[in-house]
Amino acid sequence: MVLSAFLAVTLSFFSLYLVRGDPAEAALSQSAASADVLDRRQDALGLNLPVSVQYGRYLGRLAGGDLGISWFGGQPVSLLIGQQVGATLTLALSSMFVAIIVGVTLGFLAAVGRGSWLSHISRVLTGASLALPVIFTGVILIWLFSIVLGWLPATGQGGFRHLILPALVIGLSVGGGISRQ
Repeated sequence: MVLSAFLAVTLSFFSLYLVRGDPAEAALSQSAASADVLDRRQDALGLNLPVSVQYGRYLGRLAGGDLGISWFGGQPVSLLIGQQVGATLTLALSSMFVAIIVGVTLGFLAAVGRGSWLSHISRVLTGASLALPVIFTGVILIWLFSIVLGWLPATGQGGFRHLILPALVIGLSVGGGISRQ
């Protein structure tokens, strides 16, 4: 697990150098910032240092729990992540609730009615749940429930109605695995 985390961190860090461009320049590109402002921003971010030094600093800060500062917002990354923990947990729990309901129901129908039309429908739905990519299912459900029927919002955060589509999409995907078990 430690090796996997190290590889993920290393690949994430060096992937920024495979893409052409300077993060400081990209962050200031929409403004009419002077070259002096850009140089100060690069100094503040340590982008003018050799890559090996930047990588060493990155690992040291990461080991100390410092996730850095957002290039665009200027806020600590840990604060930005912390602001989304509640919404993430709500979505995860809602999705798991849907997955358990769908998975247990489909699995029960497949097991109890063995050889019946209900069993065949359950198996087809389980197979579709496992085979269809989440992005495809999400687009179809947004199209159906948001655009065609107008029942649910397609995007955004808010109340219960904003949670239904994402929880349903993720829950359906995970529910297929539960059904198979």
